[in-house]
Amino acid sequence: ATPAMGHIAALSAAFTNLEKILNTPIPSAYDIHLNQIIFLYLIIFPLQINDYWWAIVSTVFAAFTLLGVEGIGEEIENPFGYDWNDLPLDRYVADFVEELQYAIDCVETNQRAGMGTL
Repeated sequence: ATPAMGHIAALSAAFTNLEKILNTPIPSAYDIHLNQIIFLYLIIFPLQINDYWWAIVSTVFAAFTLLGVEGIGEEIENPFGYDWNDLPLDRYVADFVEELQYAIDCVETNQRAGMGTL
């Protein structure tokens, strides 16, 4: 097997892993359960603090933190698409095609010059 075939096999494996990420959703029961735990914690949290003002401040901070992390998790659940924060796959493919074309041009130039292959 040539080194090129090894790279093609690695590229195929990477593509297969990307398809697994795309086609494996987070189970809805997990998502519902996580939301219920977060909200239950945020309802019970202020009852643990004796000072009224500290209860408000700390609950707001805890809610901001926990709901923010949960929102981030929902956003990165599917990184493929055309939202502003999705992976720029079109650019990745265009860069790959450009690199591949450069490699092909180098091989053709070397073969014309009688230098053989890479």
